[in-house]
Amino acid sequence: MNHAWGTAFWSQGYGKWEEILTPRKAPYHCNPTQCLDFKRFTSDAFLALYRMEAAILRATTPHVPITTNFMGFFKPLDYRSWAAEIDYVGWDSYPDPVDEVAARHAGAVGHDLMRSLKPDRPFVLMEQAPSAVNWRPTNLPKRPGQMRLGSLQTLARGGDGIMFFQWRASQAGAEKFHSGFLQHIPPAQSRVFAEMKALGSELEKLAPVAGSLVHNRVAIVFDWHAWWAVELESKPGRIDYAVWAQTLHSWFYTQNLGVDFVHPSADLTRYDLVLAPALYLLSAPDAANLTSYVARGGTLLATYFTGIVDENEHVMLGGYPALLREALGLWVEEWVPYPDGRSNGVRFTQPKIKATCDHWCDLLHVEGAEVLATYTGDFFSGRPAITRHPHGKGTAYYLGTRLDGPGLDTLLTRVTQAANVRPILKAPTGVEVSVRRTARESFLFILNHTDRTVRIPLGKIHGSNLLNGQSVVRTIAIPPLDAAVIRQQD
Repeated sequence: MNHAWGTAFWSQGYGKWEEILTPRKAPYHCNPTQCLDFKRFTSDAFLALYRMEAAILRATTPHVPITTNFMGFFKPLDYRSWAAEIDYVGWDSYPDPVDEVAARHAGAVGHDLMRSLKPDRPFVLMEQAPSAVNWRPTNLPKRPGQMRLGSLQTLARGGDGIMFFQWRASQAGAEKFHSGFLQHIPPAQSRVFAEMKALGSELEKLAPVAGSLVHNRVAIVFDWHAWWAVELESKPGRIDYAVWAQTLHSWFYTQNLGVDFVHPSADLTRYDLVLAPALYLLSAPDAANLTSYVARGGTLLATYFTGIVDENEHVMLGGYPALLREALGLWVEEWVPYPDGRSNGVRFTQPKIKATCDHWCDLLHVEGAEVLATYTGDFFSGRPAITRHPHGKGTAYYLGTRLDGPGLDTLLTRVTQAANVRPILKAPTGVEVSVRRTARESFLFILNHTDRTVRIPLGKIHGSNLLNGQSVVRTIAIPPLDAAVIRQQD
């Protein structure tokens, strides 16, 4: 334990187990590995409580499935370690309708993370609001059509159950202004109740979708332990791990390219493209798994501050990222984290365009990697910022900074094309497309989040729209805030 925690530093050595306390306030920095292990302990302690409660239920009702409420990107609990203990994933989703674009992405990325915890079976949305909530500074209601589209988005991204909090809006108590199926007015006078009733009728039409699964070709590596470690104090700069992962996911969401979230130890053979954003903590076996994935023909995109420490928060020596150095064909000498408001630029070699970067700059040395972009400013002007390196049968890309929107679009467009990842349909901005499949058929979901009718070419796709029973071929027109679910034989 003394070795794992590095207690030789600052003479922190322990002689007896009884001397060990939970992390406390300190005059300066706390021991980082102790803090990391306490986060692990906390998650494990909650899981032990769940196991105890689940054992009681299994003994009493052995044939009833057991789950609990997850909450998306919830930092304190390593949901991946819980996945084996639950019969199916259930989670709570409350996107803020103040920003509808952000809200629909928040729902999508949450569904994708939760679905990925048990990808072999559909999940259930255990809680969402029929309309407004009560706990934000400003609580907008969902405008007509939003609740329906959000619910259909749940199905589109792998859910088989849509539940709500709550049945009846309370008359008293802290959540009395949280919406329910039944509002504070009679049902016959309630828009919300009418929409909920209509959704129930539609769900009956979508019964054939139940049990089908989502199969994606792109994955983002997301590890709770890396999240805990990278956000501990005493780092070169602050990295919001979950936000960075969601930023990358957002690009794929807007392109209608499905994404799973995986652990670095996962079987990656099903994926054509894997992204590892700021995977600061990386064990030797997990690094070997990523390296092997590339060598077998996969495409990897790693970003700055990846592969810096092992599972005990010990720096891997020999040039960052030591364990991925061979696959990436580079090493990082030092970092230049930028304060808010400071930026730099990058110049792409092909196409020859410029983009802005900020937040973080890696100072790279290439060892066989091709330079795709260089910095345009600061004392390291002209040095590599983005690289590409063939390794075995595959290719590893490295992003050493945070790009602006156009720059990220340039890079990810190139990477996805190289990995031969394409969307199923080309759709206008604001139209969400995804697919669920069984062994014999597939279900194409098209959700129009815009306020205009969109007409979408279907190419060779044809089938029947389960929502209205109409056959569709060649093209489909979808009114504002409406949807189609096309059932097609594979």
